[in-house]
Amino acid sequence: MKIYPLGENNPQNKKLKLVQQKWKMLLCAMLLPFCMYAQDKIKVTGRVTGEGNLPVQNVSVVEKGSATGAVTDENGNFTISVSKTGTLVFSSLNYVPQEVK
Repeated sequence: MKIYPLGENNPQNKKLKLVQQKWKMLLCAMLLPFCMYAQDKIKVTGRVTGEGNLPVQNVSVVEKGSATGAVTDENGNFTISVSKTGTLVFSSLNYVPQEVK
């Protein structure tokens, strides 16, 4: 049995470093799609109004095909983060739902 001193020439240290490098590369490869997805989001703010340009509150604003949504406040204002190519669906009681790209 050979005994190696601690240091870079130790074969076990070389194997350990190689395994650590592989794990780091795997972790980066797994996180890359999430970083790219997050960059495709934009922040949309707006105001929903009805007849006479009066604000409409409690309107549901949802990105079509996702669970991302917001509700307008008492002044009709909303803020939502959606994908750049997303479609917003506005819906409320007594109103016809509308889609805006």
